[in-house]
Amino acid sequence: MDYALHIAVLIMIWSTLALSQGLLTGYLGVLAVHQAAAWGVGAYTAALLSRLWHLPLGLTAIPGALAAGVLMLAIGGVVAAGRRDDQVIASLCIQILVIESLLNFTGLTGGSFGISGIELGFAGGQRERMYAVLIAGAVLLVATLGLYAALRRTRLPQEWVLVRDYRPAAEAVGIDAGAARATALFLSAAIAGASGTLFAHYATFIEPQTFGLAESVAILSIAVIGRAPSTWGVLLAALVIVLMPEALRALGLSGELTANIRQALFGVLLVSAIFWLRR
Repeated sequence: MDYALHIAVLIMIWSTLALSQGLLTGYLGVLAVHQAAAWGVGAYTAALLSRLWHLPLGLTAIPGALAAGVLMLAIGGVVAAGRRDDQVIASLCIQILVIESLLNFTGLTGGSFGISGIELGFAGGQRERMYAVLIAGAVLLVATLGLYAALRRTRLPQEWVLVRDYRPAAEAVGIDAGAARATALFLSAAIAGASGTLFAHYATFIEPQTFGLAESVAILSIAVIGRAPSTWGVLLAALVIVLMPEALRALGLSGELTANIRQALFGVLLVSAIFWLRR
């Protein structure tokens, strides 16, 4: 039962992360590989708030989302400008910059030792804690789907697609391409940051390597497989990616071999993503 709850929590977290990626990759066609960094910023914000003031999950989600959104917008402004190839390089630099900062600001982040003892703020046993996180994850996922639905009632998605496909035409009709991309960047990072707060309280321990480039590639892969911004496609892809390692283990494969197969698949998917975004 606990194992099934654990898998369900992971599906909620990765689905939300993939949907956050979909705002950049699906609408703007940006091959962004910094989403795990935004996830990490949210997680570390929650961890610090929990350690310093013992704040529970419900009170760290918004600060975590805002911290990730504002930071990614501040250091990632270059992602919201320039050509698509420039945006890929900038995104990679942001990923490296954030992780290196988490590793080196040891007085604040604990460096490679990470932060432990992150409280959920919920009294109860292990199973009750898992149910609480599962409910919180479901609320966040539904809120993200609601944001997608709300956005589709506005002109923003159309503006993003026009900026993606033909920026001169977008600017000719009065669309501020930089502002449109910056909006997508902020919303995408904020959703990932909120998911990071959920992960931090669930795991109770975080370290910089948890939010590395491999995780960004995994998030991007789910968005690409699911044909973002298709919400149902992304949700199905997240389900497949989360359950795939469990299926491989059921075949009797070792954990190390399963991880290697998973990473190789992500590499293939990343190359496929490059060709897909260049169509």
